[in-house]
Amino acid sequence: MDFNFTGSLTQRNINLGSRSEVTSSQLAQHARDQRAARQELKRRQAAATRIQAAYRGSAAAGGVRDVVRRQAEASLGTLEGEGERGFEQVSRLVARATSRPRMVKQLVRAAGGRRATGRELLVLSRDDELLLAWAKNALRAGSDGIPRVLSTTTTSSHSSSYPSQLRTILGTILFHLLVQNGAQQATYQPYLDLFTALAPSSWGTWITEAGLYRAIRSHLLSFPVKRDASATLKAAVSLLFFPLRQDTPAERSHALYQFAIRCFVADILTIPNLSQRIPLDSLQALATSIPFAEICRLLAAEPAGSLDGVHSTLVLANLLALCSKRVPHLADGASVKNYLIALTKLQDAIPAGTLVSLSSLSKESGVNALDRVTLTKLHILPSNDHLAALLAASSRFPTSSREVFCAFLASTLYSWDGSTRESVLSSIAIGLGGNAQGSTMGGLVRELWRGWVRSTPLFHKLSSDAPASAKKLASMLSDQSLAKSWPCLVVLAELYSRSLLTMGDDEFYPDSSSSVTLGSSSASSTLRNPLTLDEVVTLSSLLRNLAFGMFWFEGSSSELSNLGEKPVAGMRMDLLALRSLAVRLLQQIHQRDSRRQFTPEGHWLMTNQWDLQSFIQSVVMEEKANLESLAAQEHGEDDGADMRQVAVDANEDAVMADDDESQMQRPRHGTRSAARAISARQRAFVSPRIGVLNNIPFVVPFTVRVEIFREFVRLDAQRHGILRDVYQHAVHTVTIRRTNLAEDGFVHLNRLGPALKNRFEVKFIDQFGQEESGIDGGGLFKEFLTSLVKEAFDTDRGLWRATEEQQLYPNPHSYAKQEDQLEWYRFLGRMLGKALYEGILIDVNFASFFLSKWLGKQSYLDDVASLDSLDKTLYRNLMWLKHYPGDVEKDLALDFTASDDEFGVSKITPLRPGGATESVTRSNRLAYIYLVAHYRLSVQIRPQCNAFLEGLTDLIDLRWLQMLDREELRELVSGTGEAIDLADLRKHTHLSGYHEKDDVVQFFWQALESFDQKQRKAFLKFVTSCPSAPLLGFSQLNPQLAIRHSGEDPERLPTASTCVNLLKLPRYSTYEQCRQKLLYAIQSEAGFDLS
Repeated sequence: MDFNFTGSLTQRNINLGSRSEVTSSQLAQHARDQRAARQELKRRQAAATRIQAAYRGSAAAGGVRDVVRRQAEASLGTLEGEGERGFEQVSRLVARATSRPRMVKQLVRAAGGRRATGRELLVLSRDDELLLAWAKNALRAGSDGIPRVLSTTTTSSHSSSYPSQLRTILGTILFHLLVQNGAQQATYQPYLDLFTALAPSSWGTWITEAGLYRAIRSHLLSFPVKRDASATLKAAVSLLFFPLRQDTPAERSHALYQFAIRCFVADILTIPNLSQRIPLDSLQALATSIPFAEICRLLAAEPAGSLDGVHSTLVLANLLALCSKRVPHLADGASVKNYLIALTKLQDAIPAGTLVSLSSLSKESGVNALDRVTLTKLHILPSNDHLAALLAASSRFPTSSREVFCAFLASTLYSWDGSTRESVLSSIAIGLGGNAQGSTMGGLVRELWRGWVRSTPLFHKLSSDAPASAKKLASMLSDQSLAKSWPCLVVLAELYSRSLLTMGDDEFYPDSSSSVTLGSSSASSTLRNPLTLDEVVTLSSLLRNLAFGMFWFEGSSSELSNLGEKPVAGMRMDLLALRSLAVRLLQQIHQRDSRRQFTPEGHWLMTNQWDLQSFIQSVVMEEKANLESLAAQEHGEDDGADMRQVAVDANEDAVMADDDESQMQRPRHGTRSAARAISARQRAFVSPRIGVLNNIPFVVPFTVRVEIFREFVRLDAQRHGILRDVYQHAVHTVTIRRTNLAEDGFVHLNRLGPALKNRFEVKFIDQFGQEESGIDGGGLFKEFLTSLVKEAFDTDRGLWRATEEQQLYPNPHSYAKQEDQLEWYRFLGRMLGKALYEGILIDVNFASFFLSKWLGKQSYLDDVASLDSLDKTLYRNLMWLKHYPGDVEKDLALDFTASDDEFGVSKITPLRPGGATESVTRSNRLAYIYLVAHYRLSVQIRPQCNAFLEGLTDLIDLRWLQMLDREELRELVSGTGEAIDLADLRKHTHLSGYHEKDDVVQFFWQALESFDQKQRKAFLKFVTSCPSAPLLGFSQLNPQLAIRHSGEDPERLPTASTCVNLLKLPRYSTYEQCRQKLLYAIQSEAGFDLS
């Protein structure tokens, strides 16, 4: 019995009740826990037993190994006269003394090798002396004059266990090489000499399979970059060659050879800065002996997506450094094809943002010198010499390699950063490999179109019509059977778009009478469009169908959502970049067509895809929803603020690929209305109709877009509570002196800013200081506006200059850049915006390149042909320079500067940093042409344009205008300029007090028919205060023209109420009297008193 003298007893708590406090599940779980605890205890005891056994075994083995090591060392000292049999016995002892089965197993199975731990190095260091001594003895000549190790392996007298023992020694040596540290490099020469001796024998196969390349990789990596040459390095590099020296096709198809090629790529070509780690003579030997074609065949056969990004970067860099000079010597189309496929796959596997220009790296960027060296090697790929070699090789074997060349070029354009991409296109544009300017690009464009694109299944799918459903479009974009077709189309579009940038209209149109003439017939042969106009029409149909489908069905399925994240079938390029390219080229072609039509009537329209009336209603509803969302956001009620961003340019898709170099950047206008807009890409996602209007508006009829514009204005007026009728009470009243019309308008109206959207009343003061009679119902304001335009846009005022065609653009003189003058540009922008807001046409003709800026476009992005509308002489000179066949630098002595003459003083402006010291050469003359055009069309007048657009956007959202091209915008501002349609005017004229059969009415129409166009415009200005007909016809005149009986006195002159478009016509008795009085009235240019 256990007595406890503390007064407490340990007792079991026994429940005598009928109900247990522990459930059966708890009892079962308790039993399971106890069983698990017993099993864990047994496992630990067994593990401890094994550990103890292993330790005792290891200690015993170590003791035995020490004894054997001493025997081996003693035997090696007395080996000189023992012969091959003695060497075999010593080898057996060395194998037992240095055997590390686990380490060898790790070596064979390792994917890449590793560094030894401190304990492993301590163990291995004791073996080094023995192994090195054995290796030196193995290399000594035997009785037959060859190294002992070879004599022993070839004699039949050795024991059956000797090959296994030799494998153990060689495997241990390989492991020593694999885990070596830098201090051991020089001592390993005997090991490398040993492998060199064994390489030609049957042992070479085993050494290769056991990890020779991994061991050599480790040895090379143990040297610092740019280490001076050493004997071990030369020996290591020479070992690389022996598995690869196979001469016959049968030998090269052997499994061991293919294994060696794979190991060479995986272990050697992935060494960072390989060429810097190898002595120069060894590097030359490696570059000439490397199995270039076999490596390319191996890489080309790798499945897409199986290559690692980091390793691909190193393989590509080393392959280019070692083999790029051998491209011209590729002997067959298969080799060229494999090389191009290998480059494409390696390039596609490199992570985005890795391939950048050297100039984009900086010391502060954190990029070390090693990365810069690798990047320098990678820049061999897009270099002019390499591209020329590739193009020449592909041209020798076009049937087998042209498609893969396009895939490579497309991969290059969309893998590298913008400046490198620009450099690639420039290299092709100026001619690769010393070709004549333009021949490379033009010839390649022509070949791709006629020989490849037109025969692809993709062409037949797109040329018929736009995809009818989202499912068909998504299938076409992801169909792997079309993977070979897309690169050809993409490269064709990129090259042709690039060529259009500097192709003048005299080159684009084959029958142009104003062609630039050069002295060289070979040079003049390049002055033409590489495609016929019929081919351009077909190409534009292809791109139109593609772009329209991608906008129309965007977001309708998961496959067509987030286009920037989904690749084109078989390409690195994403769907958003594809659409942007199609839109950019479409706009370039459409701009040519808008200047001089070459497409069939209705070519651009896609009206068969929708009902136009429902289209207008849908667009208006979407715009209304957007405005409501903006209004809620302004009051802090919109949670979707992340959808709002500055969007000065709704043509976002069209210019994505053109934002690369600083001199090729588009200036952005920071305007208040734009700051509240949604970007074009987001709008395309929210609404396919908005996406179509903002990017490819020309697929919608012009009249429909004008109607949409008017609806957008109406919605905006409703949003601001503005009643748009002639009876609305004026919010502001301004008094304008006719003798100081522009100055008074500037003082009273410019300060209103966006408030100009409201209706205001104009009171005129005549030259005698008397207020003119009349109540402004809108007509006086129209008269003020047209008079202001006539006065303010007069070139004598110094704000505007005129081209040879008398088209206006801002004066580039420094005088016009002063702040007080810029405020005038803002004022005139607001007044032009007011005219557009009210639907009033103004009689002013703006230059085409200036109208382009209203649409958010830079002229050089359209093409240099825009320069023709500014300065024809300069344009012709630049075109002459573009095709000059001689030495540009020596003959012309140009630099990257522009000269301006102001008040007799010449001012020199660099076109880019360092331009004053940079000569214009054959290779950079296209850049010079771009920059000159950019300077003349944009830089010189940027402050003036920015100020004008700032005023314009106070009233007009630029998105509304971006539905138009610049010629359509001209019509929206100034009318068509066509003859006034009297039949249409008569159809929409109302009579009051007269009947259509009355003589005076007949006299009136006969008089109008006798007027010339100038007189008819004067009549319209007299009645409506605007000299141009309404854009969509006189049915759109609000209110429509009316003729009212104003009395029986034939001596009275006709009068007008321009506010309601009313002509007050007395009853004249003869035609001559009616015509004479009408002409006198419209030509008197009197004020409102005449009424």
